Amino acid sequence: MHESGNGQRCGALYRAWVAQGVTIVAEPTRLEFGYTFVAQDPDGHRLRVCATDVSHYQ
Repeated sequence: MHESGNGQRCGALYRAWVAQGVTIVAEPTRLEFGYTFVAQDPDGHRLRVCATDVSHYQ
């Protein structure tokens, strides 16, 4: 998936977390609110990381 702007930072964080062995629940994807992925912490809590896309609000 092509990343741009904040999406590149989100993608870089995803790759860093994967390299560190973080459990990924949902792979990076672009949804209506932006580029996002979901990870899981050691206690089982889900963590959504998102680079929001507000371009359609301008």
